[in-house]
Amino acid sequence: MVESKLVELVVAGSNPVGHPIFSPGQTFGQELSNLGLSAGTGPDFAQTRNPLAMSNVCCKTAEAMRILALDHGTKRIGVAISDETKTIAQPLEYILAEPFGPFLGRLKKILVEKEINLILIGQPRNMDGSYGPAAQKVDTFVGVLKTAIAVPIKLWDERLTSTMANRILIQGGVRRDQRKEKVDKMAAAILLQSYLDGI
Repeated sequence: MVESKLVELVVAGSNPVGHPIFSPGQTFGQELSNLGLSAGTGPDFAQTRNPLAMSNVCCKTAEAMRILALDHGTKRIGVAISDETKTIAQPLEYILAEPFGPFLGRLKKILVEKEINLILIGQPRNMDGSYGPAAQKVDTFVGVLKTAIAVPIKLWDERLTSTMANRILIQGGVRRDQRKEKVDKMAAAILLQSYLDGI
């Protein structure tokens, strides 16, 4: 079950590359549907991942590098990464949003260590597709980030990711006082998986 896979990694604090959060061969939307959850009105999840991609081992080309996802918040920024085949998302950690200097330093270290070639950032949208104050804050954040790093940045619809992250943690039995330590990186992993399922 997707909840147990996600909670296993987050509670244990271990994110081994290649440990599947979502079952190969099923899309993010299908996994949620199996659990009675909804992917909402966000990105299209129709394309199924190719399980054979897991065996495609190659050198460190651009295709073999990883994607990093950020779930932006005013206090914490959740971080998740993909595996090298860009098939599976894994929650990694959260970084304090302020002060910005230490956040940027930690982000740059992750970009190098994990060999990231694309940053995916959640873009808040209302359920009717419109943009509000939260989206403006993300736009400002992205604008500053682009002046500080060379890795390409892409915005991605993050509707319902935090809601789904909380539901998964609750269903996994994670206590309320521990959820705030885990929900941001969980939301980043859900965001990233939705993107990976569509490529």
